[in-house]
Amino acid sequence: MTDGIREIIQAHFEGSLTEDQAAGLREWLASDPGHMDEFVRQLMVHTSLYEKYAQEKVTGVRPRVTRRSGARRLVPLAAGLALAFAGLLASRWLPDGSGVVARIVEADEETVIVRGEKEIAARAGAAVIRGDRIRTGEGRKLSLAYRYGKVKADLEGGTEMEIRGGDENSIILTRGRLGLDVARRPRGLPFVVETPQAKVDVLGTVFRVSVSHRATRLDMEEGTARMSHLAGDDASREVYRWGYGYAREGLGLLVFPPEGKARRVETVRKFRAALPVPRGAGIAFDGSSLWLNGSDPPVLFRVDPDDGRLVDKLDLSGEFRSIGNMTMYRDRLLVNGTLHTTDRGSEMCLVDPSTGKVAEKLPTPAQLNYISSFRSMTCDGESVWTVLPRGGRIDRVNAATGETRDVRIVRHPDVCALAYANGAFWTVGRKSLYGMRPGDLKVVEFYRNPDVHEFCDIAGAGGTRLWVADRAGTVVLVDTAEKPDSGFIGAFHEN
Repeated sequence: MTDGIREIIQAHFEGSLTEDQAAGLREWLASDPGHMDEFVRQLMVHTSLYEKYAQEKVTGVRPRVTRRSGARRLVPLAAGLALAFAGLLASRWLPDGSGVVARIVEADEETVIVRGEKEIAARAGAAVIRGDRIRTGEGRKLSLAYRYGKVKADLEGGTEMEIRGGDENSIILTRGRLGLDVARRPRGLPFVVETPQAKVDVLGTVFRVSVSHRATRLDMEEGTARMSHLAGDDASREVYRWGYGYAREGLGLLVFPPEGKARRVETVRKFRAALPVPRGAGIAFDGSSLWLNGSDPPVLFRVDPDDGRLVDKLDLSGEFRSIGNMTMYRDRLLVNGTLHTTDRGSEMCLVDPSTGKVAEKLPTPAQLNYISSFRSMTCDGESVWTVLPRGGRIDRVNAATGETRDVRIVRHPDVCALAYANGAFWTVGRKSLYGMRPGDLKVVEFYRNPDVHEFCDIAGAGGTRLWVADRAGTVVLVDTAEKPDSGFIGAFHEN
């Protein structure tokens, strides 16, 4: 092997191969099967030296070298597969430019790779090099596999991501949602995701990063990651399995659960409600029956809380054009929806649970002048508490007058449903249940339950028990009382 070819191979390993060098390497590999053997030897040596360097750099300890290396054992196999591998390498994995990092596995139309001034269609098999930006169309997606199989990425529609020019182990997510599966890496050499608001360092985990509304959210599926707020004064913090971190402009770094601790909440009962139509956003419990709703058409379902059997169906289409969420208010169902008789976007009405008729239309809170419906409602026996669609704002409303008595801004981006039970407020996140302090609605308890994959709605069930549900109709009765054999799940490392 000449010095020139040796330099080209080294440039290939370092990601600095030029177009002319790439063409020369392809020609050299195709000219002689023995050249492929030599290329594989050089690859194994390069990989082995890199791993030893990485380990020694972090630990300061020079690793012991065994007599029979992995490279030597692989040489006979490489010789047998040389021609086939050479063709694959030349056609797919050798770069057309320099610094190939990954390949497109799957892509829809309207997804492009932006390279300098050019836009390249993101087709399956297309190369992604350092400095490339990937932009997916609205409603489109893309799957990406890194060259050595250590990282897999899934980009959702409306996402823009860039491979950092100087480091293929670092990406910049400008907007959208990105799911990553990162294989275990040497300590001290993390894979890095940077957004306008935050930086995430991982050493091997499965997670999702979302950028929207001047905020970055990190949702952990497996393992652990460290999240830092780029514009805040907060120190970086660990985010553990099933937890999440949240960095927003103007706010500090929020991490749930604190210190990676969550209490396991026990399942008392679980069933799938037998509903004839997809259910909506409401769930309520009157002490004997469980109520679920369907939004199209507007209908209320009375469900047996023991087994999920459908007991009764109340058609509200004669009163409402559409309904949103609901809660129990004394002995009536308080339903938020749009009536046929008014031009307002949404009304708060007391519905007789025996007939499905509107018994009383309550004064409309001022907030419903500019939003179509509250995200969630609950009642503490005196006031109605409402969750606005954005901003973590919770209002305490006088149901008799429609006046807002109090406003709370909750530093918790997951407030999508609210319930009052056993003297405390409760909310649900994507996969978690949170207990909130009554005075200031600060989250003080964090729960996990393996029987609910995606929390959506919540309602008090009496005492320490709560009903939680998802949009598919799965309903679970949980008990939040602390039991002697329960405790903190810890850092979520168990399976």
